[in-house]
Amino acid sequence: MNLRIAAAGSGYCPQVETLPDSKEPDLLARVTITPASGSPVPDGLLLGLIEKRRIYRKRVTSHDVDSATVRVLVEAAHTEGVWLRLLLTEEAKQQVARLVARGHRSVGQSGLAA
Repeated sequence: MNLRIAAAGSGYCPQVETLPDSKEPDLLARVTITPASGSPVPDGLLLGLIEKRRIYRKRVTSHDVDSATVRVLVEAAHTEGVWLRLLLTEEAKQQVARLVARGHRSVGQSGLAA
């Protein structure tokens, strides 16, 4: 997303193609950047916020999220071309945690920077 925002904020129009080549499973996306024509690309309005963005890596508190907020988040995910699934059970949360840990181990073993 940062690449998309930076390109749009610099007057370019980024086009993202997800999973562009089934023969290259490690290739998650291909980004083509062309000069923007006419009005600014909406993502470019976020350019000044990239440096302020933070990731919270600590355990979050458990509280209910109202349905209106969930709806907005699901719609935002859909706009980005992805889906959002709520992890409502402890089993689901643990399954995702194991998957993330496996991914971290895999990146570490490949020699790529995490």
